[in-house]
Amino acid sequence: MKRPLVVGLLNFFLPGLGYIILGKRIVFGWLILVSGVGLVILSFAYDTGGEMTTPDIIGAALSILMSFAFAYDAYQIAQEEAGV
Repeated sequence: MKRPLVVGLLNFFLPGLGYIILGKRIVFGWLILVSGVGLVILSFAYDTGGEMTTPDIIGAALSILMSFAFAYDAYQIAQEEAGV
């Protein structure tokens, strides 16, 4: 049995991984996981020297909001499977 909280947290920190573990939305999960890892790699490749601009802050806030959405969705799927 997959624990909803664990799956939700995994999907928050590595969006897409929760879906893969659940065996639901697998292609979507892989696409999200690979694109997220790619974005992190690109963000380090094009480092601007650590200076945070307003678009950087907005982008970071939106990324966190998106991670919460993925985490909540995977949590809900895991709860449905657990019959909670």
